[in-house]
Order: sequence, then structure tokens, then C-alpha cells
Amino acid sequence: QLPLNLQFSDYMRYDNTEQMFADIDRGHLWVAADSYNSTIYPNPIYGFIFLGMHDYDHYLTQVDFSLEGEIAAYNAAAKRAPSL
Repeated sequence: QLPLNLQFSDYMRYDNTEQMFADIDRGHLWVAADSYNSTIYPNPIYGFIFLGMHDYDHYLTQVDFSLEGEIAAYNAAAKRAPSL
């Protein structure tokens, strides 16, 4: 469970992690529809949930959207799910 309100959006996008972190500090996170409406997920809701968790891992590790930041956020998730 995440301690924040995930909200679907077709239009809201974060330009940087500072914007996203500020929303998370207020208990809210926009999740962009185009990020999880793909053939990767068998059901779009899985993508929605995964992206919310992944963005929260960015927040917990205080990393940006660079390649290094994406790897750090992934590693945070991998520590909770050894099968990753």
C-alpha cells in the first residue's frame, strides 16, 4: 500500500522529480495514462499500480528520472521483491 492518493490523468505530467516530490509530500501523485496503456501489461490497472509504486520509489530514494535514477528506483523495488 502506498501512503498517498494515486490519480489517473490523460494530461498531467511531471516535468521533473521536484514537482512529483512536492505532490507526494502533499499525499498525491498523478499517474499518466500513456505510461501504462501498453502491451507490456496484461491489464492497464497493473501498469497504473506499477507506475505509482515506481514513482514512489523515486521519492523514497530521492533520485531523478536519469538512467542512474531509474536504476536506483528499480533496485528499491527489487529489494522488496527478490524475484526481480
